[in-house]
Amino acid sequence: MRHLKELILLSILIINLFILYGCVKHKDTREYSLGQNFSPYFFAVKNPSKEDWYILNSYIREFNYPTNIEAAIMLGGYYVKKGELEKAKTILENNLSKIGSVGFTKLIGYMWLYYVYLQLDYQKKANEKLIKINEYKGQDFFEKALKAFCISISEPIGSINYSCLDRLSEKSVSKKPHEKIIKLNYDNKSIESNLQLNYQISESIFVDKKSINQKMVDAMIYAINKFNLNYHIIMDGGDGAGHNIYLYKEDNEILLNYYGKQINFGWDYLDEVNNFYDNVPLDRKKMILIIVSDEFKQVGKYLAKLYNNNNYNAKLLLYTDEGYKYDLKALENKYDDNVTFINIGNEDEIVNYMPLIRFFFNYETDVFSIISYFTGLYLKNIYNDYFNNSYVVAQANLTKDESKIFIKEFENFMGYKPAIWSFIGYDVICFLKNKNNNLNNNYNGYLTDVIYISDSSKNVERNFYLFYINNNVVNEIFRLLNFSDFIIDNL
Repeated sequence: MRHLKELILLSILIINLFILYGCVKHKDTREYSLGQNFSPYFFAVKNPSKEDWYILNSYIREFNYPTNIEAAIMLGGYYVKKGELEKAKTILENNLSKIGSVGFTKLIGYMWLYYVYLQLDYQKKANEKLIKINEYKGQDFFEKALKAFCISISEPIGSINYSCLDRLSEKSVSKKPHEKIIKLNYDNKSIESNLQLNYQISESIFVDKKSINQKMVDAMIYAINKFNLNYHIIMDGGDGAGHNIYLYKEDNEILLNYYGKQINFGWDYLDEVNNFYDNVPLDRKKMILIIVSDEFKQVGKYLAKLYNNNNYNAKLLLYTDEGYKYDLKALENKYDDNVTFINIGNEDEIVNYMPLIRFFFNYETDVFSIISYFTGLYLKNIYNDYFNNSYVVAQANLTKDESKIFIKEFENFMGYKPAIWSFIGYDVICFLKNKNNNLNNNYNGYLTDVIYISDSSKNVERNFYLFYINNNVVNEIFRLLNFSDFIIDNL
């Protein structure tokens, strides 16, 4: 009996320990999906967040040289931006010597360490580091590192000849005149000229991190660098109060709040189906079957009503309904091949619609796929049989040469291929560049075929393409608007 009591007590103790252990708040061991290609520039210029600390430490733990050392230097920069200078000093001093050749990462690390030395009054070390930094002036990575450094410490960038580095050294001289600080010698006239032309404040773009895709932000960083613009990105939650430029996503709208004006860079499917109805005549004798997912149900209903109100016979089918394939079979029995299909959805979503359409109806049946953007996905071997002899309607053609150049340059810059969000992120910065240069709203520099941004309308105006796919070749058979046509129409 005594042994039984001891056994019961031991069991109770084990259970209590298990409950206690399960309830203790442990150190955060969250896991992050880490890409194989680490982007130092991204972490160098972004506003610091707690997630950065976890991600950078994960790169340090899980990757080999040079990625782990580059991540350590970015962690030093993280502490610089947080104002924790002793931590920054320790990390940068311990890791900068571990990188062999000097490139962007090592040079900005030198700049951060120079800044730390100045703030902590290590004047001799600051002098030595500034001499080292200036040795690389003229290298192709110097300007990129300099700009990223100035953004990271929230200082105006200035110019190569008179930058935030020069101003830091001057401030240090005025604070401690007995200390010898190395600085570049420029005459007053040159400095005044550079101040007038290049002393621009780095303006913030507030990005809602809860709703905006990271790949869009990466493209914004790439475009800021490409166009040499004085913007830096702040990623945080909230409503962007106090910021003149604020980017967030709401439903299917990607909204840029620019000094009080709202601009939607998202895809306007309602406008697209209206253009389709107005410009693509269909055979009234054929049954029109409109296939959508739940996301596009309202747009599909709108288009079906439009046809039915104008003496067509249109029916809406939900691909996500359990009885979808049985509905297709019943319609095939009733109408044979005397139908026209209109698919509405995202480009990669519609690949799920096509197999059953081609199974029940022959390849002579007209099929139109209304999508937001066309990347050429339907030409891939696994899809091209389904989409052969079909039409594609799109607001943007991402198979153009400009898109191919962007894909290549972005991949070189960020280390991975861009997603569709990346194209939109680029266009957001393109809009800001055009505003800075006082260009007209219809400047044609956008990747997603933006042709006009009205001062009175929220949605951007995009092209309307109709493509025909035949034998794995895409033919553009109709374009509602192009840039030159729009200019002529609006003179």
